[in-house]
Amino acid sequence: MLRQIRNIVCGGLLAFMLAECAYSHGQAEQGRVEAVAPAEAPEVIRVPFRLLPNKMIAVQAELDSLHGWFIFDTGAPRTMVNRKYFHAVTRRDGYSRITDVSGVPRMERGTYPAHVLHFGGITEEGKEYLSIDMTQMAREDGLETLGMIGAETLQGYDVLYDYADSTLTFIRTADTDAYLAAHYRPEQLHQVPTTMVEHVPCVPVQIGDDVYQLGIDCGAGGNVLSQTYRRQLANHSRPVGVMELTGISRIPVRVTQIEVHRMEIGTQVFTSIDFLLHNLRQMGIEADDGIDGLVGYDVLSRQPTLISTEKQKLIFINAEHL
Repeated sequence: MLRQIRNIVCGGLLAFMLAECAYSHGQAEQGRVEAVAPAEAPEVIRVPFRLLPNKMIAVQAELDSLHGWFIFDTGAPRTMVNRKYFHAVTRRDGYSRITDVSGVPRMERGTYPAHVLHFGGITEEGKEYLSIDMTQMAREDGLETLGMIGAETLQGYDVLYDYADSTLTFIRTADTDAYLAAHYRPEQLHQVPTTMVEHVPCVPVQIGDDVYQLGIDCGAGGNVLSQTYRRQLANHSRPVGVMELTGISRIPVRVTQIEVHRMEIGTQVFTSIDFLLHNLRQMGIEADDGIDGLVGYDVLSRQPTLISTEKQKLIFINAEHL
């Protein structure tokens, strides 16, 4: 039986899966980003965010003097802009794998030569950003974001996610150890090594006796596993139903939803966590990428979590001992 659940988009991983947002421009002046410079870690930037109903993150930024909401999505390798506000000057961009969750391979896109992007204390000058039509993203809720901030803008920074405080903290990689030592005790920190697949950090996740390599993607509103694992997951999960998944193309895809009884990432145990079983190739993930699926909001939101792509590690911060 098909369960009509709200649209969930599983991040921008390689495929730039784009979601619908749920804020109005009337909120655009709220929650401006702020730079913070503690003495013990001078390169620290705190950015408040709003959690959208689809579990994606919206942040404030300014591009070429236009200030407003941007989606924050580390699964997107590049920062993108809404071509309604930032017109493309070229039609080709070299990204042949851009698609959405339905597997639709093409979107109208080009590149926009930006002057200055201000995102908290991060400033980029003279970069080209992917320019795409984001009209469909706002069709149902009336929201038009200015763009999407991707992994390229965060180079040199580690990211600390704190959903309870609705805050992202960007720390210069060289200062991360000092920052953690100043704010937390060693027993609060649970470190897990990661491996990088292009711009995406992946962690080993154990379910039952099997280990899966799952990409960490803050743009993933729902966790995803390859549908090829349906049979081996059967003894470690319960079926929830079938739902419709839609992306920017608005072409619905039916996927199975399961609830995994228990999974482990390092020493952290997660129980009763939902996954969608999906064809990863439709998401732009090929078999030789070495990725078995994605985890996002459901993992990152259960405790403060720091991700360092440069040092290739993930650190869970035990909130019970804060």
